[in-house]
Amino acid sequence: MTLLCLSLLVLLLLPLSLSCNSSKIPTEVLSPFVQELLRNTRERVTTLLQNSSCLERRHKHLSCIADKANILKILLRQACKMQSLELSDIERLASNVQTSIDCPCPEKDLRQNRHNKSKSETKKLCIAKAFLSSMTVCYEMLNTLVMDT
Repeated sequence: MTLLCLSLLVLLLLPLSLSCNSSKIPTEVLSPFVQELLRNTRERVTTLLQNSSCLERRHKHLSCIADKANILKILLRQACKMQSLELSDIERLASNVQTSIDCPCPEKDLRQNRHNKSKSETKKLCIAKAFLSSMTVCYEMLNTLVMDT
């Protein structure tokens, strides 16, 4: 009986310990370094895809426009999904976004690495390009929030 109670307690407390409730407000996340890194990474990915075409796919992207109240959570999820692509420039940007938000990626997002190893470099770059576009919109919205305050 004691073991059952202990197991239930662990199951109740585990999600709380794994979630990240950053105390940062959206305006504190605006780092000129991260924004410059985002711009440079986006330009680099665009250059690498210059001779390739990315098919419009129906994969679900997280959009800041749809949920302005949770911009930081959306930025973190985008960074975590980008990190799983295992592209060096993208991983560097994702890591800096996580640091600016002060939250690590959840373990489940990091486990997706195993599934992405078989994807071609071009396909990964196309996915990264879509995430970079969305992330740029999020940072533009954060800039607007800063100017309004």
